[in-house]
Amino acid sequence: RTTFIIWTNPMYYLAQMFGVVIALGMEGIDSTQMKFAERPQQNLTFQEGSTVYLPCQFLNMGSKSVSWIRRGDAHIISMDGVVFISDKRFSVIRSKKQATWALQIRGVKEEDGGLYECQISGEYEARIPVYLNVRVPSVKLNASPDVNMKLGSKLDLQCVAQDFDAPFVRLYWSLNGTRLPEEGTHEIKITYESSALTRSSTLYISKVTSEHAGTYSCLISESRYNSTKLKIVSGEKPAAMQRGRSSAPSHTFPKLVCFHYVTLLELYRRYGSL
Repeated sequence: RTTFIIWTNPMYYLAQMFGVVIALGMEGIDSTQMKFAERPQQNLTFQEGSTVYLPCQFLNMGSKSVSWIRRGDAHIISMDGVVFISDKRFSVIRSKKQATWALQIRGVKEEDGGLYECQISGEYEARIPVYLNVRVPSVKLNASPDVNMKLGSKLDLQCVAQDFDAPFVRLYWSLNGTRLPEEGTHEIKITYESSALTRSSTLYISKVTSEHAGTYSCLISESRYNSTKLKIVSGEKPAAMQRGRSSAPSHTFPKLVCFHYVTLLELYRRYGSL
């Protein structure tokens, strides 16, 4: 016989506002009623960068030990709340009253995705598998990695973010690694638009100067961004082109010398000393 417990957290919506997501619908297994039990796999999806809790609850387990295992690499993450891996983002939130051992992962990453298993072993064995999906947002920029612009030109960068869950996700810009003010600066204008599925932002400069050169990045997090490197050129042709044009005589001169040398030899052969 399996005893099911529906666990709800009254602070769920408040926690969600701060980027913390708690898994609901936790089902408890009564470990005294069976030799082996395994709950159907639960699939959970969370936004990259959020703090997640993977559910685990056993009832009437007495002094049995509870372990969390990551099936992808067969690592034992914890036993009875003690974490064995060096990654400090992992911890176990234990509640004796509710008989829960939730696995907490702070700042969840794409590589954290996969199958996890909460289990007890001994005379009575039970497992609770949880598959973690990590949704990774995409950030697209309407510019190539390198952009060359003339002095006084207009710069119009548009950035769009998609595939995110967090309700308060917002884009921001940086120049050479320094975050720009959300409202922009005196010379740089930044605007934002949002919908249920996308976030977009535009960075606009009416007349670029040499001070505007550098790497512009549009970010949704420290690990998800897109960048372009802006180079400012004058109205004259680049020096490389000038060097290429001036190099032509250097190839012609040896040919002319050779031609005149052959001519002199032929005249000497025919007429002797000149």
